[in-house]
Amino acid sequence: MLHTLITNIYREFLGCFILDDVLSKYKLSEIDPTNVSIQKDLDDVYFGASLMTLFLQEPLAGREKPIKAYFLQFLIELSCQIRANFSLAENGILASLDILDPTIVQSHRKAPPSLAKLALHFPNLVPENKLNELDDQWRAFRISKEFLFTEMSIPQYWFLLRNVKDATGKSKFALLSQFMTNLAVLPHSSASVEKIFCQINVIKGKYKSVLKAESAKDRLIARQMLVRKSKTCSSWEPSKELITDAAQNTCLKRKESRLELYRAMPGMPAKDELMDIDQSDESDREQI
Repeated sequence: MLHTLITNIYREFLGCFILDDVLSKYKLSEIDPTNVSIQKDLDDVYFGASLMTLFLQEPLAGREKPIKAYFLQFLIELSCQIRANFSLAENGILASLDILDPTIVQSHRKAPPSLAKLALHFPNLVPENKLNELDDQWRAFRISKEFLFTEMSIPQYWFLLRNVKDATGKSKFALLSQFMTNLAVLPHSSASVEKIFCQINVIKGKYKSVLKAESAKDRLIARQMLVRKSKTCSSWEPSKELITDAAQNTCLKRKESRLELYRAMPGMPAKDELMDIDQSDESDREQI
């Protein structure tokens, strides 16, 4: 999981210049990388095999110490940035998300007896009046032997959990499956959304500022289609059916026919009908 991955990387960085006794005695969240008293001597700091080999092969005649001091400051700054931008607390929210790992769930020693503390941080995923039901399903699942297949991705594991039925044919872990699946697909940052804004800035640049929002949206959908197929605008080859469809203007005709039906409808259409029209238009654009 993310917390385990980052903490392991952070520990490796600290191990380059922090005393081994300190790393084994204290928690990562308690170690201050800027504390000189717990740092190794400059000659004992690990700078990587390549740099260490270079120092041995080409002695710098007195210049080695300032270079090592410079790289040490880099390691310290890197550790400080990780510490400032990532929660290293062993009892924090990110650490508690390790229970998404099926192997941890099946370990009674590692898995918590209740999900209430974690669920309170995500009120949009499970309402407070459902916490008892969620905890009941969690406790039942921890002692269950019905669903212990781990040869799948974590989101798949929790999503398929809803298929486990009780004697009456109802899902035994429906709420638990929904909650854990939602946790598994939560984005860890807004980077993916920010990338879309960057793509829009490229599509609607200085010389394309007159593009309408609909045209920019069409180009963005086309770009996403190419990315999913691991293609670029120069390497992608449209199918014969798509070329024929575009040459005959079939997509536009379908859209116009739907709009005519839409205008002919008496009164204002329902909201779901509007969504159907928009979604069908998007599917046409995605094919292009």
